[in-house]
Amino acid sequence: MVNLNHDICPDYDWGKVEQLVSPHLDNFLMTALVMQGQSANYHTAEAASQAIADVKDEQVRAILARIIASDCD
Repeated sequence: MVNLNHDICPDYDWGKVEQLVSPHLDNFLMTALVMQGQSANYHTAEAASQAIADVKDEQVRAILARIIASDCD
């Protein structure tokens, strides 16, 4: 369970978001996410934003939503 009062950004870098969403995305979407992650100036919140619409697991969506709301780098 994620503590809602805890700053989530230190716990989730881009790589952790990638691991979190990879079971939920098809190969095409995962490839697009990885390609974006390799670009300069790509932030964790952007990775979460790109993936959230395709993730059906509510717990994962809640984590992604917190990452987006916190605007994690």
